[in-house]
Amino acid sequence: MSDLRQVGPNEWVGPEKTGITPHLSHTEHAKRNYKAGNVLHEPLMPGNYIVPIDYENRPTEHMGEFWDAFTAGGHQTFLDMRPQSSHARGNILYSMLVAVFLWGGYKCVTAWAWGSQEWALNTVDQGILSVFVLIVLIGFFRPVALPIRLHKRNQEVYVKHKGVLYRIPWDECELSVMYKGFYLGAASIKDTYQLVMWLNPKHAVNQDLTGEKHERLLLNEEVGGHVSAYGYYEYIRRYMTGDEPFAMTISAKEKLPRKNNELMNQFGPISSIFRVCWLLVLLLLLKPSLFALKYAPIKDKWPEEVHEWTGERCNWI
Repeated sequence: MSDLRQVGPNEWVGPEKTGITPHLSHTEHAKRNYKAGNVLHEPLMPGNYIVPIDYENRPTEHMGEFWDAFTAGGHQTFLDMRPQSSHARGNILYSMLVAVFLWGGYKCVTAWAWGSQEWALNTVDQGILSVFVLIVLIGFFRPVALPIRLHKRNQEVYVKHKGVLYRIPWDECELSVMYKGFYLGAASIKDTYQLVMWLNPKHAVNQDLTGEKHERLLLNEEVGGHVSAYGYYEYIRRYMTGDEPFAMTISAKEKLPRKNNELMNQFGPISSIFRVCWLLVLLLLLKPSLFALKYAPIKDKWPEEVHEWTGERCNWI
């Protein structure tokens, strides 16, 4: 059942969690300008809405968990934040691993029940396994989307979405938390909240989108809650406005796993290869999204204009 309550002709309220209570409505602006149309959402930007996050009745000190979970890296002048398609990229990979495990278990139990000592793949089994492999390959080779780049000094946000480059002034950036029911079947529904950036066609710099409606870029999605959607927004708001408390790590390298050459040199070549393979297996099982981001063969790059605007050549994923 949904926890969303209608408290007025055009007002819905979600449950309070960590000090955050969603207040949702249908807006005329969304009806006129968004491709999604009559969405149920809470506009956060423009307006610099401050999210009252409270953990165990005390404000969070620095929001470091959002740095750990959603950023691609922090530079001296800009912050890269991954969209939902990136930090949930490993979901398909992980789901297929679970499916193969369950399918293999079923085959083993079936073989044991029939008293067979051989475990052979028939045509149907080969077809099922091929489908699993195909889904994994499609997910793995799908191009990795660029993060959104928030430039604090310029007070601008740079986005490349569906081949269109956007240069958005921060005070004109449109962000809202949108409600979307996740149906589980049998009339059961689970509340889902999404943080969405609405891309105004007037901010496109490499294409003329006159007359087009706003594109929807999904930044964060949480099934069964709303804390991460509001927290993601509050984290980038604090960065762009300089509000405290706030935590990030400035580095010349993007936030992706990499081997420690100094540590590997302490072991022999065979031992090092074994350790690297073991770490890759752990990364695949524990952090499939990072594994997919690290080793995906097709990764997008920023156009030259962005390097000129930022003064840095950087293509973090």
